[in-house]
Order: sequence, then C-alpha cells, then structure tokens
Amino acid sequence: MAGTEARAESRAESRSTDALLAAALLLVDPRGLGGVRLQAQAGPVRDAWLALLRSLMPAGMPLQRLPQHASDDRLLGGIDLQSTLAAGRPVLQQGLLATADGGLLLAAMAERLAPSTAAYLCAALDQGEVRVERDGITARTPSRVAVVALDEALPDDTALSSALADRLALWLDLSACSLRDAPQPDDELRATVQQARRAVADVRVSDEIIEALCAATLALGVASPRAAWLAVRVARASAALFGREQAVADDAALAARLVLAPRATQQPAPADAGAEAEPESAKGPDTADTPGTADTTVTPDTPPPPTDSDAPDDTVPATPQQVNELEDRVIDAAVAASKQLPDKPDNVTLLKIYSLYKQSTEGDVEGKRPGFTDMVGRAKYDAWAAVKGKTGDDAMQEYVDLIESLK
Repeated sequence: MAGTEARAESRAESRSTDALLAAALLLVDPRGLGGVRLQAQAGPVRDAWLALLRSLMPAGMPLQRLPQHASDDRLLGGIDLQSTLAAGRPVLQQGLLATADGGLLLAAMAERLAPSTAAYLCAALDQGEVRVERDGITARTPSRVAVVALDEALPDDTALSSALADRLALWLDLSACSLRDAPQPDDELRATVQQARRAVADVRVSDEIIEALCAATLALGVASPRAAWLAVRVARASAALFGREQAVADDAALAARLVLAPRATQQPAPADAGAEAEPESAKGPDTADTPGTADTTVTPDTPPPPTDSDAPDDTVPATPQQVNELEDRVIDAAVAASKQLPDKPDNVTLLKIYSLYKQSTEGDVEGKRPGFTDMVGRAKYDAWAAVKGKTGDDAMQEYVDLIESLK
C-alpha cells in the first residue's frame, strides 16, 4: 500500500514538474516551438496552468484570445471602414493574427475550430506572417505567434486538427491532475525565463543529440518528420533555461518526454539481449568521462550549477558506442513517460467533471438546450442540468473528491 501511494505521489510530482517546464519552455522560444496542445477540461487545474503561463510572460508580450467562430476579417484583417472613408483610400484593420505578433494566441475549445481557421493558424505558424489580398488591399503583416490550443475533446468528440496539432511542439495532458498538483507561479523562474529568451539563439545542439532524437522518433513510431525537429528545438530551449550553452542528454530526455512520448504509437523494439555492455556504459554520454559535458549536466528539475567557463569548441566526437547509449537514454525516457500517461476517464466521468465545475462556478444551467445536430453540446447541457440546485460549495467539493478518486 505504501509503495502504491509512493508511486502515485511520484507520478503527480512528475506531472507537476512537466507542466511547469512546459510553460517555461514555451516562453523561452515561442516562435520555435509553435505552441502547446493543452488537453484538459475547463476547471481550476487548467486555470492554474494558464495563470502560471501569464505570470512568466515578459511585460508587454501580447496574449490574444481567439473566439471560436472568429470571422476571416477578425482573424486576418480587413477594411477599416471609418478610416477608409476618412482617408479616401482603402485602410487595413489588423486581425488577431497580426495583433498577436510576438506573443501567444489562446484558442479555447480548439478541437471545434473551423477547418479554415485551423488552416490560417497553420499558415501563420509556418510563414510567420499574414497575407491579405481582398477588397482592393494586398498586404503582408508579421504574425510570429505561438498557439495555446485548449483541447477539451471527449474521447468520442471531434479531434483537434491534426495539421495544427503537428505544429505544436508541446503536448500536455492535465486531465488526471488535481489542483494540489498544479504548478504555482514563481518569480525566480520568471527571471530565469527572461534570461533564457536572450540566450536560446546561441545554444548549440550537437549532431549526437539530433541523431538520438531522430532515432527516438522512429523507434516510437512517430510518423511526422516535424516532431523530431520540434524535439530538437525543445532540447535547445531546455539548455537555455538551465543556463547551458550546449544541449546535453538531459535536455534531449526532456524533449523526448514532452514532444515524442505523447505522440508515440508503438513501443520500441527491445535491445539485443546478447550485446554486452561496457563496464562504464551506465554512466551515459553526459558523465565526467565524456569530453565537453562534464560540468554542465543537471537534472531537469534542479537549478543549473554556477560555471565560469563554457564547454570547449574542440569537443572530441562521440564514439558509436556513446551515440548508441545516448539514443537508448532518450528512448528510455520517452517510453517511461508514455507508460506514465494516465488513462483518460470515460465520457460519463468527463461529463460529471464538467457539470460539477460549471455548477460550482456559474450556478444553474441557463439558455436553450442544444439541438440534435450538436450532440456534444447537448450532452454537456444535460449533465449540467442534472446537478441543478446544488450549491457552489457542494459542487466544488464533489468535483475535488471526483478528481482525487481518479488519481
């Protein structure tokens, strides 16, 4: 019993650490990472993560909310009628993609975005700009954004656009987290993120790290070639966050956990049982026996040690055995993370979670019941209506008890 509780506590701590690091890494290199797919129903856990994200953002960094049914004009921009009449010539009014330049675009219920909206987001993530050719106006405006896609899909619901999800480096699942596990704002971390944002462009990623991440991508059955590249970007952001000028194995392992493990479709083939390990192989390539990395390795959840010198530029190339060991470490990290992913609750439980949270925060359901063409909305309405009359305190207590029972 004690062992089971210890494992559960360890998993909760790991989820909390990953949630904290995901927010920090996104802000270190938002343009490079593309964004985060946050799988969680509306509730205090998701609110706590978003509050953490806001607390780490630099002053003046844009954060725009994307309405679910935003028109093309609202998203891309269009004619500013009042300014056009005053100027006597077409004047462009910027859309959300342009006003969010250099910042974040928050998309609630992202799984329900119109296909055209998802396509516009993908184009902005790929090109870093918005192209408008309409109503006599031809314009290009910068749109270097990262997308925070709030994925509330139930198991049988419409899935988030695969093209959009593919462009978001970080996939974070908070559906099994309790409020107790939610990461809290940290002023010291905010200062570290600001410093890392300035340093990330100069971080070096060795061929060995890139090869290891590519090997892990293939071994885990991740079909998208973009995933390996995004994992490399996350490894680079991780190195910057922990004060390193060159990515090491711990950065690759973190990238595997946050980028590759959630996309995994298979377990890797087992290693050759007949192969004999070298006596020192357990050290891995990030130990003191590996040139150039002896003083830079730290675990992802500890602050970096102070250092007065950088890794030498003339690092001795890793041997094939060291490369294989690094690949094994990255794959092991991703496999371990994929095994810890909690099973999603069934639809009935998810609807119960939704209804209790809505009742505790907004009171009794109001409005007209959705029609048969909106089966998901109808199910959510019915679940909320089923707890009508329950007090906010009682609903919140039931919500907390239910979440705790799922851990």
